[in-house]
Amino acid sequence: YILLYIDNILIAGCLDDIAAIKQQIVAKWKYKDLGLVIIFVSFQIIRDQAAKTLIIH
Repeated sequence: YILLYIDNILIAGCLDDIAAIKQQIVAKWKYKDLGLVIIFVSFQIIRDQAAKTLIIH
């Protein structure tokens, strides 16, 4: 999944797909990878891998 809002991009999915998308982006544009998301466009994102949950406030 790709979520785009103005100049913010959030990529979610399996690691292989994310890596492929990042390669395509870096081939065309300059970008900065900020790592795992905590806040995206004023939404707080809480991820619990053990429980396999994602909470968006």
